Amino acid sequence: MRLRERGYELELNGDKIKLLEERILESGICSFSVPMWFSRNGDKVKATYECSGYISLRELNFKGPRETFEIIEKTLLTLNRSIEFYIPPENVTINLDTVFFNKVNRRIKIAYIPDDNKNLHEKIEKFLDDISKVSSEDTKIYLDVVRKDIPKEITSLKDIAIFIGQQRKKINSCQGRLRNFDSSNHQ
Repeated sequence: MRLRERGYELELNGDKIKLLEERILESGICSFSVPMWFSRNGDKVKATYECSGYISLRELNFKGPRETFEIIEKTLLTLNRSIEFYIPPENVTINLDTVFFNKVNRRIKIAYIPDDNKNLHEKIEKFLDDISKVSSEDTKIYLDVVRKDIPKEITSLKDIAIFIGQQRKKINSCQGRLRNFDSSNHQ
């Protein structure tokens, strides 16, 4: 479902997206979503996405654990903002093709596509799996550990994002110590 290859247009089943969601997303006030427009033809809805200045995570060359975990944390916090616009995070698809990153201001936006998978933990695990497939070996190791450590009792998306942020800080601290250790051994 690579939006770029489809000209940033996607045909959706009309009953998958509510009219209220359509209006809210078209209004341009949704801080979590890339700007988008809809046109209806019977039971089909054509969504057009404006992704200027952003690249999909599929097109991004992840530099390492630091950037990867920054993007994951920002994605979850961005997804959590969908609640402010009466769109439950469980209804939003997050994957390498729907999450967009701006390299200049380092913001995340999501191209809204309704999702049938309503289980938030499964959705996040799948997102982490997708990122792992395009990450460096050391990042994959960190992702595996963190994915297994996400407590199942955490049900709030914001709390999961906070947990990821805490793990990011630990990873950054660990990598900083390794770099210092490495440079002191070469002197």
